[in-house]
Amino acid sequence: HTTSQAFLEVPPTPVLTPPTREGGLLACATGPTGVWLFYTGGSRFGEVLNDTWAGTMLSGRWSPVYFGPLEPRAFHQGGVWNSTVYALGGFTTGRRAPSTFGALLDYSSGFGDYHWVPFSPPAPADPAWAPPALLWGHAVVISADGIAYITGGVNTTTVWAYRLDLATLTWLRPHPG
Repeated sequence: HTTSQAFLEVPPTPVLTPPTREGGLLACATGPTGVWLFYTGGSRFGEVLNDTWAGTMLSGRWSPVYFGPLEPRAFHQGGVWNSTVYALGGFTTGRRAPSTFGALLDYSSGFGDYHWVPFSPPAPADPAWAPPALLWGHAVVISADGIAYITGGVNTTTVWAYRLDLATLTWLRPHPG
């Protein structure tokens, strides 16, 4: 019995790459020109960053890109749903001060024509449904139907999974952990 396996050859590291950092967001998105990676935010040597990079898995090439204003954000999490990259939570300064809850990047019209838009979901019907005002070091999973499940983090003691409906940007009743 013979088994063959195919491996994808990864090109050598390009000269231009995102600077090293901690607490950045890496999101994978499928667009009209293939699979893209977006890498944004984080901190480097104590400075909170607001840069965004885009690259493809096949080419191994990265480019710094400008998508309009994005406040510096570190230790945020997120993902991709419905042609939009979501950066959720995190902090924006060395004081770990919250500002907007998140930012979204809509690339539905094609790569090259998009920008970051900050957002803060309105208060939920029940205050227990919303995560702490300052949430960082948490985990996020986005389901196929556009529900962001948010759990854990440094500033919370809950084992619940907060739920944010990305289509309406409203909080839903949390699930027990």
